[in-house]
Amino acid sequence: MRKTAIALTLFCFMVAFNSAFAQISENRNALTYKFLVSDYNGPLTESYFEPDNFTYGGEMKYTRFLNRSFNIGFPLRIGEVNFPAADSLSSATNSLFGSLDLNLIYKLNNGYLLKETSFISPYLFAGIGANYIQELDENMDAQIPAGLGFDFKLGKNVRLQLQSEYRYSLMKEYNNLRHTAGLKFMFGGGDPYTKPDAVIETTDMDGDGVDDTADKCPDVAGLAKFSGCPDSDDDGVQDINDECPNKAGLARFKGCPDTDGDGIPDNKDKCPEEAGKRAYEGCPAVDSDRDGINDDKDKCPEKRGLTRFDGCPDSDGDGTPDPDDKCPGTIGSKDSDGCPDTDKDGIIDSEDKCPTTAGIPEKGGCPEQEEAPVITQQPAPVVTTAVQEVMDYAMRSVQFETGSSTLKLSSYGVLDQISEIMLNNGNYSLSIAGHTDNQGNDAQNLQLSENRAKACFNYLVKKGIDSSRMSYIGYGETQPIADNERSTGRAQNRRVEFSIFIR
Repeated sequence: MRKTAIALTLFCFMVAFNSAFAQISENRNALTYKFLVSDYNGPLTESYFEPDNFTYGGEMKYTRFLNRSFNIGFPLRIGEVNFPAADSLSSATNSLFGSLDLNLIYKLNNGYLLKETSFISPYLFAGIGANYIQELDENMDAQIPAGLGFDFKLGKNVRLQLQSEYRYSLMKEYNNLRHTAGLKFMFGGGDPYTKPDAVIETTDMDGDGVDDTADKCPDVAGLAKFSGCPDSDDDGVQDINDECPNKAGLARFKGCPDTDGDGIPDNKDKCPEEAGKRAYEGCPAVDSDRDGINDDKDKCPEKRGLTRFDGCPDSDGDGTPDPDDKCPGTIGSKDSDGCPDTDKDGIIDSEDKCPTTAGIPEKGGCPEQEEAPVITQQPAPVVTTAVQEVMDYAMRSVQFETGSSTLKLSSYGVLDQISEIMLNNGNYSLSIAGHTDNQGNDAQNLQLSENRAKACFNYLVKKGIDSSRMSYIGYGETQPIADNERSTGRAQNRRVEFSIFIR
């Protein structure tokens, strides 16, 4: 990575060097190509400027002149990052990072403090930036950079630039130092004005005051600011770009109005006079149980439920929704209306005199040759400590790609252990429950938690586990086990729980 960053910096330098001296002297723009040193360890360990803490990369920055005291800069950086784990951080080693900042630069050689022609030109700067670190689960961060730099005059349009900054993290504990060194190339004077030697006759067919040679709509009277094209509704959006050319609207809606102010333009709003939601095409939605299903389509509007059950819940997670489940608090079979039928003889356990032995209705669920169930003293099956430890470990270890239900490769190992347990214990049933933190939309979190639980269910089915022995359900953000105000708590709340039941 270090060699790649150095090579990129040198290549950019050579390209810019060939064009730097051909520019006009009134320079209002600059491009800077620099070598980058990053230090995430220093702020964490308070061991500053130690080479062992450094990682490397490259920077390209565009700078625009504002006035003699201020410039504005946009540095783009790519490189490596390396820091140890802290209380609310994951560790990252040789991870790719990228950042883009907006900086306001105050020049000390503005004529008030130092002469503009000084060989050394110091400056101060501060701004805001977006930072990305590849290896972390929560890899986006906003940071505030502030620092000091020096420009050393090497030629008419070339400067050597040295700079150091401290970056304060707004979202995570990722405070860091960055130091850069490289060359700055200035360019961009104004275009020379040339007075015409003769007056050329012009024509204006539509009489709008715009010469036909410059009129993009020469047959229709228009406005000079739109190169002769019209804006019929006078909303600042010319007709050729206006989706509602005869009704004044807003530029962000391509010239269409938003009468009810709900953020959905009238031409796409089914209820343009009444504020609504995008999910309901601009119409207001009533979702009493906040499960993401509008009441008019929700079969259980007062109870939070699942999309696949038309808004009804499945309390025991056995795949039979509560309205159709005669045993809503006990895991059962779809074939027996949600009630358990251990011996699968068509008679539910609560009505079966021999619930573990297949029988016939005439004998109350007992075999025909038996008058009464034979009771034998056998030890009741139990879930061993070792099995429970695997389930607890799975809750902490099963992970997904950010914002999706795609399992990470690191999750396969523990899921394979669960499949072996299920294959070796035919009397075990498994309930899989997905959970999320409280970030984002409630209904989307509910659906995401169900999709993640289903992904684990499907994986185990592919490993040979009978689907009738398992169930899955999503609870969204409704059952947190830690504080959602802290990143560590939210990480614990994003989980999939695996519960073993004896059949």
